[in-house]
Amino acid sequence: MPKLLSIPSILAGVAASALLLVGSPAAYAAPGTCTNTFVIGGPTFSQNFTIDAGGATVTPVGGSGVFDCIRQQDKLFSAFSFGALPGSGAADLSFGTVGGQDTHSISLTGSGLTNGSTYTVGYNIEVVGSLAHLLSSNSAILQSSGVASLIETLTDNDGDTFNIAFTQVNATPVSGNTSTALDPTVVWVDVSDSLTLSSTPGSNADGIQNSFVEGVPEPASLFVLGAGIVGLGLVIRRRH
Repeated sequence: MPKLLSIPSILAGVAASALLLVGSPAAYAAPGTCTNTFVIGGPTFSQNFTIDAGGATVTPVGGSGVFDCIRQQDKLFSAFSFGALPGSGAADLSFGTVGGQDTHSISLTGSGLTNGSTYTVGYNIEVVGSLAHLLSSNSAILQSSGVASLIETLTDNDGDTFNIAFTQVNATPVSGNTSTALDPTVVWVDVSDSLTLSSTPGSNADGIQNSFVEGVPEPASLFVLGAGIVGLGLVIRRRH
């Protein structure tokens, strides 16, 4: 008669299955260490922040405190590098459901952006406390007239790189790609945005907006995890 696996063995199998859901261990720059996290509550799931001097921390508009991380539902934003935005730089985070899928957006703006100049900002976005993953990323230049270009590099927890790069004229992208699909194992990405305002004819761009669509666990991975849990239940039942 076949020997039943011990509970520790099945627990190990379940743990291994769970790791499949959240991707492999971080191989490159991990999400930032959080000293003070601002949690965005409902029901609007939106919050404006002013970017503090140096660009590594933010302060909520209408509130107080200095924060180096922002938690919005199951997304954690960290490792801020917003110092390249001149003047009174600002950040806005919002949450919404588009086509039945959760979408988290971050908008970064600054006053006094100069035509002919390039501004680079960065941060990390991570899935926490859920079995979801990042499905895709979409970007836009906050501009209504003129010409501007955006180059965005995303490096995920597996060390893979994804790129978004496009030129926009009078609020309409005219070349390149404004979005990219991510791998099913992506649970965090380091994001680097480089915004260039045209010197001729110029641009009224004052920032960028990045949106991240949340995906659900792959059916195959859910089946493996479910099978492990069912097996554990059978062992417990047999022992009783």
